[in-house]
Amino acid sequence: MNRLFLRFLGPVLLSIALATVFVYAAITWLFGDPIEQNAMRQAAPQVFLIEQYIDKAAPDEWLSRLNKVREVSQVSFELLPLAQTMAKTLAQGI
Repeated sequence: MNRLFLRFLGPVLLSIALATVFVYAAITWLFGDPIEQNAMRQAAPQVFLIEQYIDKAAPDEWLSRLNKVREVSQVSFELLPLAQTMAKTLAQGI
């Protein structure tokens, strides 16, 4: 009895794993990557607040505010030239 159980355990587990991968791939193909969409939705408020915090600063103070955000945040922020950001955005199709 145990031999019969062990004989079918591998194929059953493999079938479940393949079905899971197939379902995730189908959902991603049909509706987009749900993990990436959730991450973008969760990050949007923080990006907005940081944007407002830095934009409200005087021109000579915005870099110090950005550095302060860098100190307290675990996320790395980098400054990119506008042309480079626009080219990257267009290349990604966003």
